[in-house]
Amino acid sequence: MQIGAGPECFAAIIPVPPTVDRLYQPVIELARAVSSMVGIPCDTGLLVKHVGHQPIKQIKGYSDKRAILEHVMSVTDQRYAGKRVLVLDDIIDSGATLDTSADVLKRHGGVASVNVLCATYTLTQQ
Repeated sequence: MQIGAGPECFAAIIPVPPTVDRLYQPVIELARAVSSMVGIPCDTGLLVKHVGHQPIKQIKGYSDKRAILEHVMSVTDQRYAGKRVLVLDDIIDSGATLDTSADVLKRHGGVASVNVLCATYTLTQQ
């Protein structure tokens, strides 16, 4: 598996933080597996989602999802300021989570460029 021009293409793979707290987090395990295969560090500590909100998959509509996510997602610092990162999620529905993740990383984390990778997508109409 090769992404872009190789490991130097991205400073890190950043998994979208899960909403539900559980022992096994598929998106984090997926990000770690991709990281191991391509030699790009997996960073699970930069992008955070604060708990205490309704699961995003239960909310209908892109705008409503974005409104909630913009208040619950943040970054811990600017460790990848000016760099390119790959955001990885296990599933895409409306795109609100990935859009919000990219916006937060750019606005508050100083990230120069965000690319995304998803394992699958839903078939529901939004």
